[in-house]
Amino acid sequence: MDRAMKVIKSEKDYNEAIARLSQLMSESPAPNTAEGNELEVLAVLIEKYENETIDLGPVDPVEAIKLRMEQSNPPLTNRDLAAYIGSSAKVSEVLNRKVNLSLKMIRALHKGLGIPYSSLVPENPAAIEERAPFDFSKVPVKEMFDRTLLQSRTSLADAKEHLEESLVDLFGEKKLLQMQNAFLKSSVRSGREMNRVALEIWHLLALKEAEKKPPQNPFNHALLTDELFDEVARQSVFDNGPTQAIDLLAQYGIRVVMVEHFKKTYLDGAALKNEDGPIIALTGRHDRLDNFWFVLLHELAHIQKHLYTDDDVKIIYDDLDVESKDSIETEADEIAIKTLMPEALVQDIESATTQAEIKNAARLHHRSPAIVAGYLRKKRNNYRIFNALIGRGEVRSQFTYL
Repeated sequence: MDRAMKVIKSEKDYNEAIARLSQLMSESPAPNTAEGNELEVLAVLIEKYENETIDLGPVDPVEAIKLRMEQSNPPLTNRDLAAYIGSSAKVSEVLNRKVNLSLKMIRALHKGLGIPYSSLVPENPAAIEERAPFDFSKVPVKEMFDRTLLQSRTSLADAKEHLEESLVDLFGEKKLLQMQNAFLKSSVRSGREMNRVALEIWHLLALKEAEKKPPQNPFNHALLTDELFDEVARQSVFDNGPTQAIDLLAQYGIRVVMVEHFKKTYLDGAALKNEDGPIIALTGRHDRLDNFWFVLLHELAHIQKHLYTDDDVKIIYDDLDVESKDSIETEADEIAIKTLMPEALVQDIESATTQAEIKNAARLHHRSPAIVAGYLRKKRNNYRIFNALIGRGEVRSQFTYL
């Protein structure tokens, strides 16, 4: 039923609000219903009144929970708290101070019982409130645990229970908060629905990996010339061409890091504008040489043409399996293709049908046969040809992926 909500101004109002909160909690209303919305609003009003008028002295989270249990009408039992803490046994452990509250429990107690964050996390309540919009349910926790990214956790269940703490341990408070605004200045190329939270986690991992390799020299945008692009492509003729290209770009203040993608991100790479210079992050998800060179040059084109000419774009994520009509994507595609496949090389292989023809033309123009084979497969829309030349399985073996 609809009820008129009002600001709590007196102890009488406060007691009535507590009673009504207890009644609603016993009914377990579904979210986004009239009763569910009323419960959330009441929790906010009660918290505001308590913060402004009640001096609880030194705050203790367990005592704050017990106080709320006593205030409720009827008083809450351990079984009632299980909905917020996990089980009756876990409730007993918390109330007897045998285990600490996890951030997951803290959020549930705050939302469900209206206990202020300042009572549950007295040392830093603001940080918890600021992280509230982050959807922790979308974090790829199993993938992260399997990749040993959550090293402080002994089991998958432990990682799930203390996920928020684990992310703070992994990335730091500041970076985790910054990521909530990252998509305000990003461009995403994808034809499929992405898990945005997984993408944010991947981005944080890329930044973390880049911190391990400070820029060798200051980045100078003016040095991103056609000659440099061609020199990068020429590294493809060497067996360790990918690592040589990365070393070359490092001399120009551009760091390239390898970070494996998460499921439902469909990611090949990204160009990131960072305070200490640009970063190219690659996933290697297709593990083919032709794909590696195209993605690398594509992201390098973004750094040249887009990251430093448009203040509104600081991150460009790319799923290059998808064709795009976005102007910055088509421009980056064109630059990558023209760099890897100069016009003279395109003419020489236009009618090529054998591996020998491809290898000879590639050698003449200082390009890897994988690049030429990949170009022809796409040009002819036939991905069954030249399989032996595209360098399948020859990328990931050259790097350690985070």
